[in-house]
Amino acid sequence: MIKAADNPYDRIPSLAGRNAILSIPMPQEDANLISRLFTIHIVILLVSTLSNNVETFPVWDCDLEHNAWLNLCNSDIKINSNFYATTDKVEIGKSGNCNITEVTLDALKVWWKQSEAKDLSGNKNKYSGAIKNFGRMATGEVKGFACTYSNCNKNTPNTLMCVYDKKLQPDDLLYTTVTDENDVCAPADCKCEKRLCQYEYTGAEKANPRPLCAQDGMTFDMQTMATNMHNYYRRVLATGWGEDSNGYAPRAKQLPALEYNCKDIGKKTLALIDCTKVDSLHTITATPGYTLNYHKESYKVSREETLEKAITSWWEQVKGVDINDKAEYTAEVRDKAKFFAPMVLEGATQIGCAVKDCRSTGYTVAACQYNT
Repeated sequence: MIKAADNPYDRIPSLAGRNAILSIPMPQEDANLISRLFTIHIVILLVSTLSNNVETFPVWDCDLEHNAWLNLCNSDIKINSNFYATTDKVEIGKSGNCNITEVTLDALKVWWKQSEAKDLSGNKNKYSGAIKNFGRMATGEVKGFACTYSNCNKNTPNTLMCVYDKKLQPDDLLYTTVTDENDVCAPADCKCEKRLCQYEYTGAEKANPRPLCAQDGMTFDMQTMATNMHNYYRRVLATGWGEDSNGYAPRAKQLPALEYNCKDIGKKTLALIDCTKVDSLHTITATPGYTLNYHKESYKVSREETLEKAITSWWEQVKGVDINDKAEYTAEVRDKAKFFAPMVLEGATQIGCAVKDCRSTGYTVAACQYNT
């Protein structure tokens, strides 16, 4: 289980917890790094979708990003052999340009420009060493990827690294070609976004660090984020800084920190989310003995960001109610802050969450349960 104070990766930058962390006090140098990494994320997504013939819109995988970031400065943290980390690490800042966006964009254009080194017409669009970086960016086989950068000490320049969830072999076909522009988004089950197919994506389960367990479908970053965000808000309440509609909610006495339970609570929470019934989430019933919170976002919102938005929205319900001096579950709390209440129950000691990409119905759904 993840406990409140023993998470060894608590301060390692990771997109999964990035928005959540930014809303919580943290060292300025970490906040600056996170901001720059998010900018790189946007730039890379744009550059990675320049070709009309690319079959799929690549999903930014936060666990691949985390794995890459750790690996840059610690070779003992391996990148799984099923993935491919670009071997041409690009040094950032070596030329004196300190604009991280410009330098990253220039590097990616160089990788993409490798396509000019080979005739890719017809059935010749096959992977080879001459176009290795272009091939990884363009192949329809890559569904998830991520990039990051770091400098491990003051004597080394920053290095850019991208990791892809598919390792290509020589002569692998990069993508299926079409001659008619109207066929770009075929077949019919392809949810097309800017000429690229959107498919439901499951995060790279073999990225390091590994999740506590696989039963909840969550990544390590997501499990950690769920635990840390809940405990942060419980601390806010315990110290008397939880704003309600009448000023501040009363301080909570001896409120325990939550531990993450994936094998039991998380597993049962995942089973509750039915993608065919997203429009009727209010009918979901909590597992006997647990209390339940749920939330949905557009399918365009990542699983990580959906979880962050869910927890934040649940907490912010307290601002619309007046918590009385006895912190009772009043009719007002039931009607206006029903998701806030489970987050702060003093009897809760464990939490388990799950997030499903229900792209077929247009949503991403998050849910958490508490053992009380």
